This record gives sequence, structure tokens and C-alpha cells, in this order.
Amino acid sequence: VDGQMVGLPISVGSSQIHIYHSSARGFVLETNFGVTVRADWPHIVRITAPTTYNGTLGGLCGNLNGNVDDEFYSPDGVLLDDSQLFADSWRDGSLSAHCVDPIDMWEPGLYQNRSEFSDHCSIMAMNDGPFAECSRTLDPWKRIEDCIQMLEQTDGAREALCEALRGYTLHCQQNGITVG
Repeated sequence: VDGQMVGLPISVGSSQIHIYHSSARGFVLETNFGVTVRADWPHIVRITAPTTYNGTLGGLCGNLNGNVDDEFYSPDGVLLDDSQLFADSWRDGSLSAHCVDPIDMWEPGLYQNRSEFSDHCSIMAMNDGPFAECSRTLDPWKRIEDCIQMLEQTDGAREALCEALRGYTLHCQQNGITVG
């Protein structure tokens, strides 16, 4: 921040921006003007913005104008019809060497439906599972839903499940609760 290395959590700009860990490799950036960025690396970055920004945004998350048919604009204003070309158009040349797709060791298509994803994520709420003590104090259901969503969006990537479980573990530990 302002050229200085800082640790999280931190508030910046008279508390206009608050940044904190959401998991071992994830963070949340909240602003007092309604924009929130949530990153769960390496799979998901969610940006939410109030409707006052409708049509004024651009980038990988679209332009927030309500028309899903015109989201794939490249940085130079060309409307593309291929999601891979669109994503590649936004890569920064200085970082592109570091932007590689992770190799996933799970069998492709092994877990294909919401029910199976739910089975894996619900370990956070099992009465006799490793999170039992934690789930009695810290409600896991929002995190379970996020976990299922991450698995759906990544076609069941094992790392997505691991990251969701790491996140809940960190949340438990930050509240003084041991995970089995």
C-alpha cells in the first residue's frame, strides 16, 4: 500500500477500503462505495458492484449493462465471439508467463453434478467430521454453498475443494477453534 509491504487485515484511505484473508490463498477487498472483490486463487475472482456502475465497467467480468450478449469486448473495443480469445485478450504481457492453467489430478468428469459436489463440501457440517467443533459455533452453510459453486464453476477441480476447506479451516482457527 503506497509502496509499503503490509499484512492483512488492513483498512486503507480512512477505512474506505478494507482488505482481509478469506482463506489461505484468498482475500476480500470491500469498499465503502459498494464494490467488493473476492478472490479464491487460482480459480475464482468475484467482483460485485452496485447498479450505479451499470454500463460503465469493462473487463473480464463484463460491463454490467444488463445485456449478456455484449460482454466479450477486448481491451481495444473489439467484440469477440470466443471466450478463450476474449480471456487471452485481457492477459497482461508482463504476467502472462505466470498465468498457466494448473494440472488437475482428478479424473475429468468424475464429479459432474451438484449432489456429488454437495457430498464433498458438506464435510464442513458433519457432526462427526473434522469440522464438528467449528460448525457448532461458526455456521458452515454459506461456505458450503460457496464450495459447491466453486466446484460447479471449475468442473470439480480438486484444488477448488481443497481451497474451500482451507478457507473454512482458517476461519475456524482465526476464531480459536481447532480443526481435526
